[in-house]
Amino acid sequence: MSTAAKRKDATSPPKTLRELGLENYHVVEIHRSELVNAVYNPRKISDHEKSKLREVLKRHGLVAPITWNHRSKNIVGGHQRIGLLDDIAETSDYTLHVAVIDVDEAREKELNIERRPRASISLYSFSHPGPMSISSSSKRAWIRTAIRMARRSPTS
Repeated sequence: MSTAAKRKDATSPPKTLRELGLENYHVVEIHRSELVNAVYNPRKISDHEKSKLREVLKRHGLVAPITWNHRSKNIVGGHQRIGLLDDIAETSDYTLHVAVIDVDEAREKELNIERRPRASISLYSFSHPGPMSISSSSKRAWIRTAIRMARRSPTS
């Protein structure tokens, strides 16, 4: 049976992910100065990883938008990329397209961790959240997430 035949009304277009509640962002162009590095972002990458990322950005440019929380003005995904883009461009006076979300602080932190590559999550990150402290229940949730993700991560 075809996809069209499965729909009640074969002439109606398929639903979008936004209509299904599965696309929760929109893309806008903003000035770099509007992006704030989240002070709680514990992710650090080695000089070698930074060098590799710099080469990828030089060769291909930015191929996926930085994720930015409109409510807090914090970067939710892309801290490392934006810093390297500033270096490559030799300025922070530029505009870029970002994926905009609008969430509270707790959800922002959850998304920041969930979006992170598995290899970069460590229990140390959760023990030292930085100047912006998090509640014990949030810290426990972050640790559970890190452990769950580490279990799924292939060993090298």
